[in-house]
Amino acid sequence: LLKEVYPKLRPMLSKPSAEFWDEGVDTIKSFMYSGTSGTMSYFLFRVLFPLFGLGFIRKELEQGTTSEKLTQMVSNNSYAIRGIAWLMDNIMLRGGCCLAGVPERQMALGLHRPNNLALVIERVFFKTDLVHDNYFYSGYLLGYYKPDNCPRYLKKEHFAAMKKYLKDGKLKLVHGTILDAIDNSTVPITVASLLDHMDWMPDRMINEELTHLMRKMDPVNGKIFWRTFADNVHAAPLNWLNATRVDDTDDRVGMYWTTWIASIKDLQIAYEERIDTKQDLGMINKAITGLKMVTFPFWKPLVSSTLKVSGHAKDMEAFYKYQKEGYDSFREGLLHARPALMEAFPLKKGGGMVWIDIGGGTARNLEFLSVEVIRKYFKEIIICDISASLLEIAQKRIIAMGIQDIARVVEHDVTQASVLSVLPAAGTVDCITMSY
Repeated sequence: LLKEVYPKLRPMLSKPSAEFWDEGVDTIKSFMYSGTSGTMSYFLFRVLFPLFGLGFIRKELEQGTTSEKLTQMVSNNSYAIRGIAWLMDNIMLRGGCCLAGVPERQMALGLHRPNNLALVIERVFFKTDLVHDNYFYSGYLLGYYKPDNCPRYLKKEHFAAMKKYLKDGKLKLVHGTILDAIDNSTVPITVASLLDHMDWMPDRMINEELTHLMRKMDPVNGKIFWRTFADNVHAAPLNWLNATRVDDTDDRVGMYWTTWIASIKDLQIAYEERIDTKQDLGMINKAITGLKMVTFPFWKPLVSSTLKVSGHAKDMEAFYKYQKEGYDSFREGLLHARPALMEAFPLKKGGGMVWIDIGGGTARNLEFLSVEVIRKYFKEIIICDISASLLEIAQKRIIAMGIQDIARVVEHDVTQASVLSVLPAAGTVDCITMSY
């Protein structure tokens, strides 16, 4: 059918689509079994299933058996089901995920569960209707959709409505990134259905995407919907949405453990992009700083004798005094959690925040936020550290950013009760960070 109508369709295709289908119209023999995921599906349902004595499932679907009969037949072959489930969970999982385009980051969200695919099989065969409703797996088992078990847009009774809305321009295709699609939206977005792709992304990318979305979402009626392989909301930017878990027991795919929806109007946290700044001063500088660190025990007595402070403060200042210039550059590759901390830093929607950065040292954390964002959301920022030398660098950074009216440094040992006398009053601070 596709080959028959393709000459009529081709003039309506975009250039990239036409280039793809000029070749694909002859090489793609089955939509279900194309590509690496299709090849994997063919091997699973058309090779492994028959080998395990489960080939009858496909035959029953072809013959139009009843749901009750198919469920009973599958139940009668429980040992075969368990065997293929064990094989999939213990041998095929990682390789299969590679073929299906599932990245390691998403897999990691569920690897604490020993029987992921066994649970998927249980859901599919015993909690969904493969005969009349679950076209996702029925399509893979058969290699095609049946007229009474297919997506709604393929059913004959919906063709006229779909045609009408297509002619009315209700469907817009975007060849590009999701950020391109969001930024080019000309109308407020009421529903952003993000599915599971955020499982693949670090907090930085999730926050970036949600920041772009917030600029385009309908502030009153906007909703964000997603599903995940994780048991719970797995990233700070998603947690800020204060989402409600959706009952997804009727999910056809069965591969997602939780589903969530959030209303934009209820948000208390603002979304702003973080920025990247590099502190690399080169290998020579790092080598010199590293040498100062490892030789510190030898020259500590000499440095300590020149300091007026005592106790813990004396030890810390002696260590950092001659490292301060190369401090950020050397530790940039060591403090891997620092960017993660700042990407997970919540910004209060109303602004006026008070932030204390304990052990803030050189005030490096400030540079993850633009000056505009700092001025928009913060009333006061305190960089508290025991080392005067590191705070000297912090003060220079504050001046360079031009935020002396907001940020200040406090030299103090935070383990001493007296620190409370030099910090804002109890109950007035919005966020305290400790990034070392």
